[in-house]
Amino acid sequence: MDVFALRVALSFVLGGLSVALFTAAAERLGSRVGGLLLSFPVKVTIAMALIGLNEGASVAAAAATAIPLGIGINLVFLGATALLVRRFEARLAVAAALGVWLAGGILAILFVPARLPWSALAWIVPAALALALIPRAAGARPSKRSGDTFGVLGLLTRAAGAGTIVALAVVLARYGGPLLGGLASVFPSGWITTMVILTRHHGAAFTGETVRVMVAGSTAPVAFGYVIWWTFPILGVALGSAAAVCAALTVSLTLAAGLRLSPSS
Repeated sequence: MDVFALRVALSFVLGGLSVALFTAAAERLGSRVGGLLLSFPVKVTIAMALIGLNEGASVAAAAATAIPLGIGINLVFLGATALLVRRFEARLAVAAALGVWLAGGILAILFVPARLPWSALAWIVPAALALALIPRAAGARPSKRSGDTFGVLGLLTRAAGAGTIVALAVVLARYGGPLLGGLASVFPSGWITTMVILTRHHGAAFTGETVRVMVAGSTAPVAFGYVIWWTFPILGVALGSAAAVCAALTVSLTLAAGLRLSPSS
């Protein structure tokens, strides 16, 4: 097995394992902390580091410019899901939200210039709309229904999906260019199953409040992408990744502190 194939396999394992662990922790900590954990750029970190090792720091930095754009497209999916689950069964709502996500993604790829300021704008607009349109349900807690955890199958599904996306991002960065690699790294594979499981086990209100926090928490992966773009060409992959993770962690902790101080219903 050559080095590239080995790193692709490693990306699958590390991406899947890290997302499964974050998921297990997120559900047990309520909508606020859980939402921040689910939006933390764990699989993006692995994807960018491996793209940098395989293709060079400059290619990874170019891929990072697509992260805010990809996150913005994902927020379209999250916002649509949070609104649709109030009216339709969870799987149907998520399927419809994926259709909205696909349409938004095609429009963004066709019409948003591949530059960082435009990519950031493509994140800001969906984030503002989602926060304005999703009804508040502050303090929403998981329900006490039976089987109210992701369970082994749910975690394995998320792990397999996340691992596949990280590996795909690494492969696309080599054969499709940095833009496709960057967009693939933030594909919402884990969010798809999360939205179904949260809604079916904890109700639409809990899902909506979790989504609101995830929208706010999307600031962390966007900050991560900016720091990768800035530091990789200067500091290299290892130090640049460390700086980007520290930036994302600082944003998440700041949001967590703000949420802790905000009133809940």
